Amino acid sequence: SSLKYLLKDLASISTAVDAAGIRNAAITECEAIAYAECNDYENAISKFESLLSMEQAGFSVKAIEKYCNIRAKLCVKNWQKGNEKNKQLAKMEKVIVDLKQLLSMSPTAERLSLLGSACKRKAMISSTVSDKIKTLVLSADFYRNAFAQDKSN
Repeated sequence: SSLKYLLKDLASISTAVDAAGIRNAAITECEAIAYAECNDYENAISKFESLLSMEQAGFSVKAIEKYCNIRAKLCVKNWQKGNEKNKQLAKMEKVIVDLKQLLSMSPTAERLSLLGSACKRKAMISSTVSDKIKTLVLSADFYRNAFAQDKSN
């Protein structure tokens, strides 16, 4: 498939960047976003984590938002596949905490929507009906607030 070729090309580019010694935050951010767009969450998360740990880190807030969103998607994917199923809820909660921190710095419609999405995903992997309902109500509130915020701008 064309996705397989894209991922192979991306890996080759990453190897060439490292071999040439030109790795920087801008390149790493582009790689992370490219992996995320190809639904390769594991490699995207690895690149985002590398980006976040760089001493000379210069990256966009959009990159952090995307990092949170793909971590939430990976939690659901892992839960559905049975990969460390019992750890996914705690990982999802960490995503929600990170998004709430971003929201507290600057409340935007995008961040409210990302929180709605993360809560919706948390509901998918919650073990009890009451937790599912409580989390879906929270999700709906975030989506409603995102809509209201977007309309007011």
